[in-house]
Amino acid sequence: MRLIGAVAKRALPLARIVENFLIPMATPEVRVPCPENQKQRVIVETQQRLDAQGIAYLAIDGIRVDVSSGWWLMRISNTEPVLVLRAEAKTPDALETLWQTVSEYLQAAGLEPMAYHD
Repeated sequence: MRLIGAVAKRALPLARIVENFLIPMATPEVRVPCPENQKQRVIVETQQRLDAQGIAYLAIDGIRVDVSSGWWLMRISNTEPVLVLRAEAKTPDALETLWQTVSEYLQAAGLEPMAYHD
């Protein structure tokens, strides 16, 4: 009854109201092996590719790309020879798409992408 009341008070369909309550899907922190002397190169090359494609990103503590379905992050680990990757999206399919995008940037920089789940 409360749900019906909430829907009646708003001029929005139920699906739109529920969208606000969906829990986003997120990867765990994925650590991709990368030699110390290559980490900065990978970040710079990825930024150059994003610039060439006209994709906006934040360059604070690595690279963060926000899209309508979620975001992905690539940053340098200061303690290990790895790049740290994360992604979050509204749906499992969107998360898979974001991860595929991140994987393509890794491959373009000569690194082997990793799965974020089993």
